Amino acid sequence: MIQNAQKNSMDDAEARGLLSVLTEYTHSFILLNQYDKGRIPTTGLNRHITEEITVNDAMEAIVCMKKSLIEQQEATSLFGNPRDESLGGILGNIAQSFDGHYLYPSIEEQAAHLLAVLNSWNIPQ
Repeated sequence: MIQNAQKNSMDDAEARGLLSVLTEYTHSFILLNQYDKGRIPTTGLNRHITEEITVNDAMEAIVCMKKSLIEQQEATSLFGNPRDESLGGILGNIAQSFDGHYLYPSIEEQAAHLLAVLNSWNIPQ
């Protein structure tokens, strides 16, 4: 009886985790799809960009994610290893400006562009 209760608790936790991943992924997928089709809504976007992502900030986030994924046995030591110096160029690309204005003027547009670039990035398996 106790084993069944423990098994159900693990199943509930797994279900909550799966729901969380799907919810977060769905938002990213919708944003990327809207960007690909040139249909990002122009109202309600966050145009208050206060800082740009640096390569060091990005690598720190990747290292934290890598550690978490390895602990969950969802990644190996190969995850997140830089293959070259292109991450700096990718991050610089989303922060491009002309005449004092960002080419991707909202956080959502910058995120969608970053997702699109990273999605097309040829990452060796």
